[in-house]
Amino acid sequence: MEENTFKRQLGIIGGISLAAGSTIGSGIFTNPTLVLGYTGSVGASLLIWAACGVNAILCGFSYLEVALLIRQSGGTYAYWYEAFGPVPAYFVCWFWSVIDGPAGLVIVGLTLADNILAPFYPGCFPPQILVKIVAYIAVLLLSVLNGYSVALSNKLQIVTMAGKVLVLCMIGGAGIYNIIIGQTGSLSSGFEGSSTSVADYAVAFYTCMWSYGGWERVCQCFEEIKNPSRNIPIIIGASILLTMIIYVTVNMAYFTVMTPAEFLQSSAVAVTFGDRMFGSFSWVIPAGIAFTLGSMNGICWAYSRIPFIGARKNQLPKHLGLISFTRKTPLVGQTFLLIIATIMVIPESTNIASLIDYVSPLTWILASGVFVSIFVFRIQGCISFE
Repeated sequence: MEENTFKRQLGIIGGISLAAGSTIGSGIFTNPTLVLGYTGSVGASLLIWAACGVNAILCGFSYLEVALLIRQSGGTYAYWYEAFGPVPAYFVCWFWSVIDGPAGLVIVGLTLADNILAPFYPGCFPPQILVKIVAYIAVLLLSVLNGYSVALSNKLQIVTMAGKVLVLCMIGGAGIYNIIIGQTGSLSSGFEGSSTSVADYAVAFYTCMWSYGGWERVCQCFEEIKNPSRNIPIIIGASILLTMIIYVTVNMAYFTVMTPAEFLQSSAVAVTFGDRMFGSFSWVIPAGIAFTLGSMNGICWAYSRIPFIGARKNQLPKHLGLISFTRKTPLVGQTFLLIIATIMVIPESTNIASLIDYVSPLTWILASGVFVSIFVFRIQGCISFE
């Protein structure tokens, strides 16, 4: 082990696989039910998905401007440190290291386990203890992989990204086919039953925005991106646009074969859609959902770097800034992430919805700080990208 830095190993393909592969994951398989539950209607839920996509694009522009100015790994934490000083950044570092990263890892793990086990428990929910065991096995295996090799975790990211996009394109394509032949299903109900509560739409919005989170992980790994001035704008732009198109199309597809009531009662909407659309080939959906391992892999990759950056700035214990001399992986940071995720997955009260509600508000408060930092840097005259 040594205090060191990482090598620039990620090009455009690897960067898009990290950003889009981290974003496209559990959210599109879990959050459609939550968003519909809050909004109350098909039309309102689709509008939320589209609005969140536009918001994610605007967020991407903001992060891009700050990333090319600061030019450091660490993402939100590094930007807070430079804009607001070490004290606020200290709390950001601890939140990302102890809450946001581990919680995100557990959320995606639970979603993966839910969808993998759903075909074995038709008409009911899988036992929670079994779901947690499967989720933890995935967390453990990916932690070991990321501690072992950057190259292998990058290859896994590319493969799982391709697998997820393929399956979601199958779902979206089936939905478009249904619309073309006039089988619009619940889409024809429009805004019928829409909630009249502003609070419901607010919760639906930030719940949906969690599904769009992940592209910013490329900023957390800035120092590992080849030619960042050229590649990061391409990576962020392509990743968010691809995600938005897939999310809106897939949600429309779901509603062509399911009523809102069936939607809310399903333990895995993608699996239910596959059963109705693909018949004997419906197995491809849970098989494809297994590729959400890529989202977990992206979390392991990016969040294991946060303790490293914090230690480098003397805000976390020095030993968290150690990386493997031969493998160039943050073994200590990855172990730290695994330990916290283990603690989170154990409690009986741990579930996807509660974790999202717990993490999302603070995550977006911190993201708002990045937007404010743009004005801080401009006031200070730090607007050059040299």
